[in-house]
Amino acid sequence: MKFISVLVVFMCAAYAKGDKDMMMKIIETCKGVTGASDADIARFITHAPPETNEQKCLFACFLTSLNVIKDGKPVEESFIEMIKTVTGGDAEKMKIAADVFAKCSGLVAGKDPCDDAVNFVEFSVVETVYGPLKGRKLKSVLNTEYLSFRGIPYMKPPLGKLRFREAHTPNNWKDPFDATEEGPSYCAVNFMTGEKEGQENAGTINVYTRNTKPEKLYPVMIWVHGGGFNKGSSQTDLYQPDYLLEKNVVFVSFNYRLGAFGFLSFDDPKLEVPGNVGLKDQVLALKWVKENIEKFGGDPKQCTIFGESAGGACVHYLTITKQTEGLFQRAIIMSGSVMNKTWSFANRDKRAERLARILGWKGKSGKDREVLEFLENVPAFELVDASETLMSDEDIFGYGKLVPFSPVIEPYETENCVIDKEPLEMAREAWTNKIDVVIMGASFEGLLRNHVDEVKVAEFLKNPSFFAPLTDLGLKSNEDKAIELGTKIKQLYYEEGLEPSKETHEQYLRFCSDFHFWHGLHRLVQSRNAFASGKTYLLRFDVDAKFNMFKALKKAEKFKGACHADDLFYLFATKYNDKPAVDSKEYETIMRIVGMFTSFAIKGDVNCKEVGDVEIKPYDGSYPPKCFNITENEVKEIDHPDGDKFLIWDIVYETQEIHSGSEYDMVEKLFGDITSKCKGIENATDEDVAFMFVEDDSWPETYQGKCFIDCFFEEIGIFKNHKFHKRGFLTTVLMIADIDDDESVEIEKLGDMIKTINKECGATTHADRCENALDFAKCCYHIFEHEFNDDSNEVDAVKE
Repeated sequence: MKFISVLVVFMCAAYAKGDKDMMMKIIETCKGVTGASDADIARFITHAPPETNEQKCLFACFLTSLNVIKDGKPVEESFIEMIKTVTGGDAEKMKIAADVFAKCSGLVAGKDPCDDAVNFVEFSVVETVYGPLKGRKLKSVLNTEYLSFRGIPYMKPPLGKLRFREAHTPNNWKDPFDATEEGPSYCAVNFMTGEKEGQENAGTINVYTRNTKPEKLYPVMIWVHGGGFNKGSSQTDLYQPDYLLEKNVVFVSFNYRLGAFGFLSFDDPKLEVPGNVGLKDQVLALKWVKENIEKFGGDPKQCTIFGESAGGACVHYLTITKQTEGLFQRAIIMSGSVMNKTWSFANRDKRAERLARILGWKGKSGKDREVLEFLENVPAFELVDASETLMSDEDIFGYGKLVPFSPVIEPYETENCVIDKEPLEMAREAWTNKIDVVIMGASFEGLLRNHVDEVKVAEFLKNPSFFAPLTDLGLKSNEDKAIELGTKIKQLYYEEGLEPSKETHEQYLRFCSDFHFWHGLHRLVQSRNAFASGKTYLLRFDVDAKFNMFKALKKAEKFKGACHADDLFYLFATKYNDKPAVDSKEYETIMRIVGMFTSFAIKGDVNCKEVGDVEIKPYDGSYPPKCFNITENEVKEIDHPDGDKFLIWDIVYETQEIHSGSEYDMVEKLFGDITSKCKGIENATDEDVAFMFVEDDSWPETYQGKCFIDCFFEEIGIFKNHKFHKRGFLTTVLMIADIDDDESVEIEKLGDMIKTINKECGATTHADRCENALDFAKCCYHIFEHEFNDDSNEVDAVKE
């Protein structure tokens, strides 16, 4: 403290002549400084005036800390008098000054530390239900000022016996909690750098706002980070909210427990570890927001949760659990869903015991209490390292598993249980079926897997059963059903004569896009269409520009399209990309994505000025599935490019059909309005409808039934305007007819036959569409029932 008092005396002497011009020159020239050293501080003590940029920046920091400078200018009052008020006995200001010197002597290279100098120690204090917080004023990369409150504890430290158990709210505090700096992350491997980092006590939340006391409360956007449930954090190296704060919203992010710490599960209720504490941490964070966000200028009744990858899957989980009712009003789900169990869901397959044995536990199988006590005492990063070895090559390259730990169905019900049954059943009854949801995926999600061992992948995929979603369907490799389904899926990505190899790696990546991501998103959209009354928007991120940093990380630049997680770099300012030039495609895309997301958070509608003239409409369940494609140039409605493939995937998932209850309820929900659209037609009977769901060779025989089948095919989009629609009908026929390779039916030949049928049966428009329905039903009958043979004349047979 002594040197600071001396410094104050020096400052009084140095500025007794009122040389404000010198100070202004210091501020103006303090640009691009890399940092100041302790030696620079010593110069002030010895009365030497600042000379280098580093010294000038340090000097600016000090003056700013005393409120002598504001917004880069001297305050109107006599700043000489203000300096004089700082005496050796003014402990609080001395503490601030000392802190400023400590911070400014280590300014980070690569940033503009003089921006920090102007913003630093312009503190703001907010009162929460747990105690006061001291935040910090910052300036965004787009030069917008905002307040940040970071590293706020929202739970008691989950240490010792709490390592795998439910978190509790923190104890209250009296003195202002220092929320000016970022908190730690949880123990994990950083997926951007590959370095291990973090600690166990990292249950913190962050709030960023433009104004803690706005005239009207701001909508709140709550971010759930990704990282495969095993990595990631809320830190601003990847999730700096500068772009979002160009709009009038409050941004919230938080950490939650990862890997074994977040998703270990035991069957015995006495152990009190049913699992999913990572999700329960998220629920606790949402409750914290509801209790406190108004103090930051946020509206607790207008909250939107959003997340990407595992964060997107978490958001989906949060929308289907009863624990979150009333905690948010809208949701944005990006590149993740609970509909794909390969990575977003896990079976409780003695994983805890397997983990313990990897770490050296020698006990008898089934001794869960011993396993738990052992794991409670293993050093944190040993748990992280051991978790990485839980999955075998067959798990990774065969079954397609991506992560060692993920959410589970909890083995018994507790007060805070988040997953008590199959996610599809939960989705059917979810309270959020009444709210609006945005769903977005990247155009080439599978580029995430570009780094995998191509030789190992090809070796495992020689077994066609590994193309099937074995985990989802409860199948084992080499089962007849698995081989049958896997073969059909393989044919979607590998043309005849092609096999998995290093040369066909792109086909594998496109398979991964649908297997790991897009078909899950498609089923999510289907479930919303079947169960929800709220609007659902489907977006496809197809930007291919300089900020596609994940694509670069995966060394996949030669492929066209957006990689999994590329959209993050157009939503957040990160340390991995530069400030966007205002006239660049990157800046235009950032404004477009931010505009859409914040518009949805503010008014429940993604339409905004940044999307241009297009009207983004909610998903309507039509086929081919429509989506709104976002490129660096425009937003445009298109047929989803993989819509035909989704039809085949849907049939593969026939045992997990998305319907709203009983068979009759399903019919009523999906087809109840079809007959009303058949002009002048008497209602079809339940028996007619039932023909659609029987497995034998039945076909509608009545006049009404044939008309109904016409309407049915038109409704699902494979027969449109009395014509077969694109490839959808062809692929559906192939699956329904169960045509296998050994029957030697060439797809191209069958396609020609269908075109002929179309010409014979659907070329003319009939005033009474049931006349056409009669012909159409006959055509369908022949397609499904005719025994195809290379030696027969298919066209003549159908004409008969």
